[in-house]
Amino acid sequence: MALPTLSLRSYAPVAIAHAHDWHQIVLPLEGAHAMELDRARATVEGRRAAFIGADRTHRFHGLGENLCLVLDVPREASGAWWLPERLMRAAAAAPFFEMDEGLLRFGAYARFALADGALDEADAHLLSQLLMRALAKRMAPAPAPIARAMALIDTAGTTRVEDLARAAGLSVSAFHARFKAETGATPMAAAIDARLAKAERLLKTTALSIAEIAHETGFSDQSALTRSFRRRRGTTPGRLRRG
Repeated sequence: MALPTLSLRSYAPVAIAHAHDWHQIVLPLEGAHAMELDRARATVEGRRAAFIGADRTHRFHGLGENLCLVLDVPREASGAWWLPERLMRAAAAAPFFEMDEGLLRFGAYARFALADGALDEADAHLLSQLLMRALAKRMAPAPAPIARAMALIDTAGTTRVEDLARAAGLSVSAFHARFKAETGATPMAAAIDARLAKAERLLKTTALSIAEIAHETGFSDQSALTRSFRRRRGTTPGRLRRG
């Protein structure tokens, strides 16, 4: 499966109309460009961004000098790259949305990192995942039961489905099915991703040994942490620590 790509782009003043078989998120960084999707029209500038669903015809052209952060997401993306159905419905109904301060700062950082060549492939993939999760939370928040379970995963690293189902107020079977439908991942996969995210933060911001980080994030040993990073991120703790 092709992975999402994050890039910096500028748009020419000549109007272009097309459709593509991948989803696209466009965050303005500088200047503006006009865009039309079906009957929805807007100028993508300042805080106004756009979410273009796959196969959706859109027309656009630059308005003077401009620069955007663009995330292209293959329609077949799954796992950590999966876009929740509720987000796709929200984007179809309202393709233009307002960025908050967090997204503005994210865009500023991504601009610097991409322009400076400071991102390796693993970092670029992580940034893409963070952007997708941020958009899902802002454009189409998860229903309260699933949000409660996600909070338990993020704060406590809980992996027992029984505990997560109890937090959501659902039976185990109903919780598992609803969690998968809303997030595109199983509860266990989401918990592992949360552990890996914490491990990556510790690798980059502390002097703890990899074995200590494995223990801190709930893995049985350093080998288990390394296997999980290889399987789910295509990298290793040592490579992440070296940058």
